[in-house]
Amino acid sequence: MLRAALLSVLLGGATPLSSQSTTTRTTARTAPPPTTPNIIVLLVNDLGWQDLSVPLYRDTTAANRRYRTPAIEELARTGVTFTDAYASAPVGSPTRVTLLTGRSPAVTRVTADLNTDAALRAASPVEAPALGAPAWNINGLSATPKAARAYVGTSLPRLLRTAGYRTIHVGLTDWSRHGTDGADARTLGFDESVPGARRADSLVSDAIRGMDAARAQRKPFFVVLAFDAVQLPATGDSVPVDERFLDDARTRTTDARDAAYASRIAGVDRGVGDVLQYLSTNALTERTVVVLLSDNGGLAAHSRSGMRHLQNAPLSSGMGSAYEGGLRIPFFVRWPGVTRAGLRSSTPVIADDLFPTLLRAARVSNIAAHTRDIAGQDLTGTLNNTAPLARTRVLFWHAPHDAGYRGPGIEPFSAVRVDQWKLIYFYSGSRYELYDLDRDLGESRDRSLSQPEVAHRLSELLQHALRASNAQLPIDAAYGRPLALPGRLLVPPSLR
Repeated sequence: MLRAALLSVLLGGATPLSSQSTTTRTTARTAPPPTTPNIIVLLVNDLGWQDLSVPLYRDTTAANRRYRTPAIEELARTGVTFTDAYASAPVGSPTRVTLLTGRSPAVTRVTADLNTDAALRAASPVEAPALGAPAWNINGLSATPKAARAYVGTSLPRLLRTAGYRTIHVGLTDWSRHGTDGADARTLGFDESVPGARRADSLVSDAIRGMDAARAQRKPFFVVLAFDAVQLPATGDSVPVDERFLDDARTRTTDARDAAYASRIAGVDRGVGDVLQYLSTNALTERTVVVLLSDNGGLAAHSRSGMRHLQNAPLSSGMGSAYEGGLRIPFFVRWPGVTRAGLRSSTPVIADDLFPTLLRAARVSNIAAHTRDIAGQDLTGTLNNTAPLARTRVLFWHAPHDAGYRGPGIEPFSAVRVDQWKLIYFYSGSRYELYDLDRDLGESRDRSLSQPEVAHRLSELLQHALRASNAQLPIDAAYGRPLALPGRLLVPPSLR
């Protein structure tokens, strides 16, 4: 068991290291309360840690003042805000697969974005031309046994459907390649799927119809509402800027791209508000778990205003990067009767944790059998602060090829976080970097030489995580074979 093995290594070492939207829509007749809660996962595409009016840093920043997200503010007031939350990967497709399976990208071998030109390249990452990409699962997630170049596993919606839920997906998939069986969410256990990149209000309307249908059947519902926003049209997105919010955004920024970006964030927030209003109008608020998160760190190398890679400050870099800007995400959970309203938790958590947490919320039988080999942990005790997860838990990332564009930390890497310490191994040049995130959130000062004991201990944990997950490594282009596992960072004799 990956989690147990990692913890064993750790413990065996030295001291570890709003206003709501006014839209109201309901067509279904009122049903008796289900015995299990409804569950809604609001997955926002490319939403950065700084892209909200809800501050996730210790102070309110200029970015927080730029955006207006009253519905998400309401979610924060009534639920739990995680300030140290992470995506499973620095790009979206691997995180989406992890959300549905509970398995990390290293295990699923879905380690890059699907349905992009970068995904189709066989080798030669931009920042590391001497390295090639491994034979990863380019077809993503599949329900077909022995599917080629795909991960096959039991999905969360299938487990919830077995537990009596009506399961609904609306919006982006990107957990499977277009044209494969997994691209149809119904093959993965969703009763209903309405795919497509569309405006937030259109997506919410489809989600509400699905929830109405579940209520008519007197079933609890599980909804994944995957917004296309907030990526910009300049990145290849065909969905237009939300014109309803553009003028308001322009009053707060003079840059056209920033105004367009702010309008898309406002459109998503309006969609979130519509969902919360629907729950309130139909007396479902106290019977519904609501989760909001992003699939990766915020855009930084793409077409936003100002200098590239600085939009997520104080975090370094952005989407695709090993640094905090590529991995840290907004993450909110409201679970009535469990969450402590208004709690801000600095416990490090990761998207992997949603799988066991939602199984617990849904009261799925034999949860242990479904979570035996996953690294994610149940967040229930953390949500009410009665038994929070230890800061000394091991968070692990593995990205054996880059995202296809240039920027700080955008290259093949593996990393672990334990307590305030984060160790990154970059395969190009076989180099380690160690950061103290409590004192240096922007990762500006490498501490691998000044803290050799910490670096040594975390390098052992990284080695163990890679072995336990049977992770694929980048290919040495000169020899056509995988690189060796990262070595241990040894403590110099003078410091022993």
